[in-house]
Amino acid sequence: MLEEKGIDFVIRLRKGNYEQQIEEGGQKIAKLESKARAKVGSVVGQSFTLQKHTYSFVLKAYWERSGKIALLRLISSLPADKALQYYMDGYRIEPMFRHLKSNGFYLESLHVQKEYKVQLMMAALVLAYCLLVVYGLKKYKRCIAVKNMVQGK
Repeated sequence: MLEEKGIDFVIRLRKGNYEQQIEEGGQKIAKLESKARAKVGSVVGQSFTLQKHTYSFVLKAYWERSGKIALLRLISSLPADKALQYYMDGYRIEPMFRHLKSNGFYLESLHVQKEYKVQLMMAALVLAYCLLVVYGLKKYKRCIAVKNMVQGK
């Protein structure tokens, strides 16, 4: 397993998964959820045991664009505060993967098979992506202000 290899993990959880095991570790899920909703933006966590391993169950309430409160549910081998930070760090690279799969890069359509070619192609595409982002940010900061022109004057 991952723990035996010293590899930490953070997994997003669907509502209803592992509820019995989590509740055996302490408080009821409903109580943890109400605590999280009462303090939107703060982290609520609880330890629990699954197959002789101790994990953290992490809840964080946040505002959706629609104005509703949603809950982020995580399970991790890390403490609650570190688990959330690791999850957020990992989530930051998701836009890059989305762009590499579409939006001009179309990585999957290259059909590269050999491992060294895959590694070389990934390195080149990630470098190209990073350069495009840096260039785009520089260009964005130097946008020319548009002046309001009144007609007839």
